[in-house]
Amino acid sequence: MASLITRDAFELARPRDFRRYKVASRTVKDDIELVRDIIAEGKETIVSLGMWEGDGLPVEASDQIKFLWCKSHYPAAPWDLTEMPKDFTATPYAGYSDHSLGIEVPLMAIARGAKIIEKHFTLDKSDTTIRDHALSATPDEFAEMVRLGRAMERYLSQGV
Repeated sequence: MASLITRDAFELARPRDFRRYKVASRTVKDDIELVRDIIAEGKETIVSLGMWEGDGLPVEASDQIKFLWCKSHYPAAPWDLTEMPKDFTATPYAGYSDHSLGIEVPLMAIARGAKIIEKHFTLDKSDTTIRDHALSATPDEFAEMVRLGRAMERYLSQGV
């Protein structure tokens, strides 16, 4: 998978024949034509909607496109997330792109039916050169989130 933000990144990724693409929410906001060109490749495309401000979805939904619910606040406080779907299965969102502190909100999204979780990760949360480090998961936190999320999914798939 390649995460794409610019047309240059897309052109660099195309010959590498990735199975799927991920489109950043700022790309949806800044260059919807690029998003359409990426989707036209016919590959599974995960589209984050954190910065999308339009009515409805930015592109027509299909089995190929997986939308992620998101709030692009860094970090996202609990009051920023009150509109997160209570039941992802009743929405066009396949998952959740997280900018909150900790791993609790992504796990809550799983409990609410999210099938895809995007969470930033870092090796050093104390690095203040990039705002994302503070809200990112360390390798140990990320592993714990995955372990708990998979266990929750097993229980949910058995009707618990």
